[in-house]
Amino acid sequence: MSASLKAEPQGTGDSVGGNSPAESPQIVILGVAGSNPVSHPSPFGSAGQIDAEIRLDEPISEYHADAEYRNASRVKTFLDSSRLYWRRYLSPTPLPSPTSTSLEFGTLLHQWFEEGDPFLGTLASPPAETLTATGLVGKDAKKWAAENAPAGSQLVSPAVMAQLGQAIDAIRSNPAATRLMDRVVHREASVRWTHQGHKLRCRFDAVTSDGIVVDLKT
Repeated sequence: MSASLKAEPQGTGDSVGGNSPAESPQIVILGVAGSNPVSHPSPFGSAGQIDAEIRLDEPISEYHADAEYRNASRVKTFLDSSRLYWRRYLSPTPLPSPTSTSLEFGTLLHQWFEEGDPFLGTLASPPAETLTATGLVGKDAKKWAAENAPAGSQLVSPAVMAQLGQAIDAIRSNPAATRLMDRVVHREASVRWTHQGHKLRCRFDAVTSDGIVVDLKT
């Protein structure tokens, strides 16, 4: 839908961890290390307003397929190196996106936050002896999965699976975080707008019934 995205004043409420005045709009960031969610003032100020298109519950595949609007990763890449930007996003044979255990963990946690506990049932953790020397999923682990895991399972190393479980437990054990999650009415809200001629986009993890934007950070 199209909308005028306005930074409306919010009370502090469950936005624990921040000391912003009540008249400041709030963006709530959920941490996963056992700390309380943190409130940040809106970058647009108490009366700021931008014209934006808001897409609620947009599939992640559609969001990332949008080449017209740039997200933060693309902007940062361009600022670091225009050559790298071209190779990664514009080249006929683009460079693959960087991967790491940290990125894998972050992606899994966000998928759980979006889909809930049923998502955990789609994961399979191979025995340690089937992993590579560096603890990653390799040929032996995939062979084990073909013989033992349900079809279509996503393979996750025991170390990443343990990290994922710890993060989920930290969120569930935080009363302020659970109160926010109980009030979520939309998952994955995408916003597109134009700033000084540049088409930009960002994506929040959730929006609550009282208008608080929640973003899960790892």
